[in-house]
Amino acid sequence: MNELDRLRSEIDNLDRDLIDILARRMRCVERIAEVKRNEGTPTRVPDREVAVRRVWADESERHGLDPHSMLSILDTILEMSKQRQEEMR
Repeated sequence: MNELDRLRSEIDNLDRDLIDILARRMRCVERIAEVKRNEGTPTRVPDREVAVRRVWADESERHGLDPHSMLSILDTILEMSKQRQEEMR
């Protein structure tokens, strides 16, 4: 296997890891939805979103990643999470 193929294989494995992590995150979101439903807590908690965005921006910078691009990814993840929570209400 040449270097390019090896690196592409590594990317493929990392992509699978990312999908696995996102699936685990969504399972946690589902458990959160159950708790929120039982407690009557709203799906959207703006203060929590602000805190999560701050962590993502800080961690992105710490790793040398563009925070704007990373926050765009987070926005998609948060939208998926809120949609799933709404489906479970």
